[in-house]
Amino acid sequence: MDSQAVRRTGFLSSSDWHRLTAAAGRLSEAKIFIDDSPGLTVLEARAKARRMKAEHGLDLLVIDYLQLMRGRAALDNRQQEISEISRSLKALAKELNVPVVALSQLSRAVEARAQRDFRPQLSDLRECVTRDTRVLLADGRRVPIGDLVGTAPEVLAMSPRGAIVTAKSERVWCVGRRAIRLIRLGSGRSIRATQEHRLFSQRRWTSVGDLTPRDMLAVANHIPETLRDYAEVADAERTGEPSTLAEIDWERIVSVEAAGHEDVFDLTVPGPESWLADGIVSHNSGALEQDSDVILFLYRARVYREDVPPDEENIAEVIIGKQRNGPTGTVKVVFLPQYARFENAADQHRQPSPF
Repeated sequence: MDSQAVRRTGFLSSSDWHRLTAAAGRLSEAKIFIDDSPGLTVLEARAKARRMKAEHGLDLLVIDYLQLMRGRAALDNRQQEISEISRSLKALAKELNVPVVALSQLSRAVEARAQRDFRPQLSDLRECVTRDTRVLLADGRRVPIGDLVGTAPEVLAMSPRGAIVTAKSERVWCVGRRAIRLIRLGSGRSIRATQEHRLFSQRRWTSVGDLTPRDMLAVANHIPETLRDYAEVADAERTGEPSTLAEIDWERIVSVEAAGHEDVFDLTVPGPESWLADGIVSHNSGALEQDSDVILFLYRARVYREDVPPDEENIAEVIIGKQRNGPTGTVKVVFLPQYARFENAADQHRQPSPF
């Protein structure tokens, strides 16, 4: 049945009405429950999912979509909220022992690529820095991030209240070629990073693209002689130990400018979710990529290009970008706009079911 006729025009034949009522009857009897409460929090979703599992049983939970959920009001910004939400949903999946599928809007990074291949990648979920960015290691060395690829060094990071701590990184790798911006500070210090990479400013975690010469960035000019592990400091801060940006200085931005395209690199630091980029406090981005067990992207070339051959206009790709316990790859399907659904590409010659 043509979905446009159902949703917009209402021009249905008598046979269409028969199929529509039959489908509606089956749907009303199905154990599918929809909660359209606006601004749902993770705690509310958890409580409702628990009640649903107890009263009706629960086999699958779908969040549509992640950016509409709310986290704790006490968090500094929306990026930290998303990080907390993704971790909480992962914990909820383990607690209820059911798959949790969260739909999320991808960043617009694919549209800024110099190449014409707009296929989404895992790197689109992450924001990165250039090869020459120096990472401050716990042993006192300053090493370009490009030289750390394939390792998991212990680095200097910043705790939530501003203490300089040591933390174990998870991995360092090359993400690929991306558009970058150059941030210069009054001291002569600088950093080159992708537009959505976040640095710690007086407005808290702020995307590079949102920074202006009026902003001040957090820097670690004075590294304490005796450093503590992040876990130790985090425990102390949770019990109320006074420490409010005590070990952080501030430097004013003097310019923000486009700096072409380069290969960029990422470094993940679980825990403090930050690291020192030549002293500048840099965020460990990509909570969605880190927390997810499986990541699927949907891509249809016709959305980005007009020169797609007519017989390929409705070909879509389901890209398995990450699967923690299985293979990755691409599966081609056919998008049927009149039915708002996908069909196996191998079966595109068959007439799909109206349901």
